[in-house]
Amino acid sequence: MTMTEWICRHSAGLSQYALSEAIFSGRILYFEQLEPMAAAVGETRALLRAAFDPHPPESAHEVLSPDEHEARFSEAEQTFRSNTNIKNHIYRAIGAAGACVPETFCDRLRLRASPPRQRNAGRPFLSSSTPGHRDSWGSAILCQINWWFPVFPLHRDRTLVIYPAHWITGVDNNAQGWNWRRAGKDPDTPRAPTAMGHIDHTDEVRIVIEPGMLAAFSAAHLHAGVMNTTPLTRFSVETRTVNLDDLKAERGAPNVDGLGRQRAYEWFSHMTDGRSLADVVASWQTE
Repeated sequence: MTMTEWICRHSAGLSQYALSEAIFSGRILYFEQLEPMAAAVGETRALLRAAFDPHPPESAHEVLSPDEHEARFSEAEQTFRSNTNIKNHIYRAIGAAGACVPETFCDRLRLRASPPRQRNAGRPFLSSSTPGHRDSWGSAILCQINWWFPVFPLHRDRTLVIYPAHWITGVDNNAQGWNWRRAGKDPDTPRAPTAMGHIDHTDEVRIVIEPGMLAAFSAAHLHAGVMNTTPLTRFSVETRTVNLDDLKAERGAPNVDGLGRQRAYEWFSHMTDGRSLADVVASWQTE
């Protein structure tokens, strides 16, 4: 398929079945008119503007020292994580896109910053490029759906890139047998699995959507952060979901080049009552 054939635009939500079917066939979905997204973007922008005041968030790196920029963004992250309004807006948007909320479990919401490349030397916080990876390598869950949106306008050199050439073609990696429980504790376990071999850029999809739009794609898609060569910092929000019916039915994306050893059910909580997906799965095993 060509780049345009991988992307499907929707001005309204889908059913859970249609959403899963599209995602697990490799489609990259752009939702354009989900009413809760305007509030989610607006409140996240306000949070960032307050954190970097009096400087515009996208260009604050030009006037703040790396340490102060890091401190201000860390404070913004903490505020974002505790903001119930923003979380509810995003949950409503995911539901409006087609996720069946009573059967859906969500990973925590993450606010990301990707400053320009020239500001990154030797500072992990200012890393502008996430290496190529499949999120399913880490979670070992093939029915996981990734959700992503920008807070400010994007540029093709300030965004996320997906490599659909690897949807059914493997890439050398260090994911086989990776156990998330050991990451950060065992020196022989990488903090996250990443691609180690050549990545085929044929028909790569650089996500360039307007603020207020929501992108969804399979956790099994190989993707990476684009090295930011623009003058502005990219701010984006991401999360991941697992639908219980998909999990029970063993629906999901193809596994072409290995998974982690331990399924990360503990990462996901029910979108309405906060139950752990790990507890739900454990209850199946006792029935």
